[in-house]
Amino acid sequence: MAKRSETKAPVNTTDINEVMLIGTVSRPKQYDKVCRFTLVVSSVTEKGNTTHAYIPCVWFNEGSEETVAEGERIAVEGSIKTGKYEKDGRTIYTVDVQCAKITFME
Repeated sequence: MAKRSETKAPVNTTDINEVMLIGTVSRPKQYDKVCRFTLVVSSVTEKGNTTHAYIPCVWFNEGSEETVAEGERIAVEGSIKTGKYEKDGRTIYTVDVQCAKITFME
């Protein structure tokens, strides 16, 4: 068995922040030029159970009449974006998928 130090990959300072997911749209909200929604993504555990992850997504669909609807199955490509804001004197940290491309599945 190899030692852990022998199996380390070299540090790459040009890591790519890229996300590709397929799931079902939940709770879509269309604002002026932004669509926020939750993408429900399913996976199967080692024991054969199905679990669901609820991924918050943001889509800047500026100039487009297209939007997503509740229950639609879509594929998203984008990147992870973090942020924070203040609410009632507390700092709230956020993690979203910023969608660069959405493909509507049929």
